[in-house]
Amino acid sequence: MRERLEDVAALQALLERSIAEAGPFLRSSFQMPQCSMSAEQVVACFARVVVVSFATVTKAGSPRVAPIGALFWRGQFHIPTTLEAARTRHVLARPAVSLAWHDGIDRAAIVHGRAMVLAEQHPDFAELDQLHQELTGASVTSWGSGAYLRVIAEQFFTFDRALGPLVQAPR
Repeated sequence: MRERLEDVAALQALLERSIAEAGPFLRSSFQMPQCSMSAEQVVACFARVVVVSFATVTKAGSPRVAPIGALFWRGQFHIPTTLEAARTRHVLARPAVSLAWHDGIDRAAIVHGRAMVLAEQHPDFAELDQLHQELTGASVTSWGSGAYLRVIAEQFFTFDRALGPLVQAPR
């Protein structure tokens, strides 16, 4: 596990706060809290690189979303990218972001928050890039001015159908 105890505790508090603040429709459709993952389950779910839909905002206020690989490290998502990428420019000017992941219709995660850019000079860059290399075989520095976008979640919603009561098929 790459998360420290304090990372897991902070993630659990965020998950619980997000459930408490969710609107009625989201609570119902994600069957909260019965089908909500715990921090430990989230960490296990995202132990590898996963493809997420990552959304940023343009200068004109238009949303932009694209699929991209993401790492979950220290209780936060990190998007490997370059300093030249449009999404990096968006984050630098307007840090509001959203991220969504799903495994069919049975598991999902939605994160809303803000992002910050971690360039090579950032103290976490080397450890994060080492993890990226272990999982993918490549460093983001091989792409040019490598960077990571750290998603600082303000809301984090999860759904795992397997956590809910078994639904019997009608006879």
